[in-house]
Amino acid sequence: MNEAKFKAWMSNITIDGKSFFALEKEGASLLAMFVDPANPAVGSRMIAMAPIQEFNDYQKTVGNPKMQMGPTQGFVYQGMRTVVVDTTSEIGIITAVEAININKTIVMSFPPQSTRPVIEAGLAKTGLYQK
Repeated sequence: MNEAKFKAWMSNITIDGKSFFALEKEGASLLAMFVDPANPAVGSRMIAMAPIQEFNDYQKTVGNPKMQMGPTQGFVYQGMRTVVVDTTSEIGIITAVEAININKTIVMSFPPQSTRPVIEAGLAKTGLYQK
């Protein structure tokens, strides 16, 4: 998936009432920011698309407590390996999905203390599993 397709995909979704705001490029990754149009300075969320190999970095945190910032768990959801890392800070929860259907790692932020059902529902709303 290229930058134009990722931008089009992100432009067509909302996250908890937040709309696509901007796309940034960081090395080989693309970062989509979502904000509340009524109050863009508060509570943004992000979805990043990175090379699929980067999923291994997230996967390593599951079995290595020294690499964990907070509670970390790995599981398979919709047939894709998923790692949830609680950063124990205002950043919240970072969820990485090995999106083999698009040959990318998708990383999505969630508010602090989000539960697994909330995370799974958020991931499903992106349409990632239908790509």
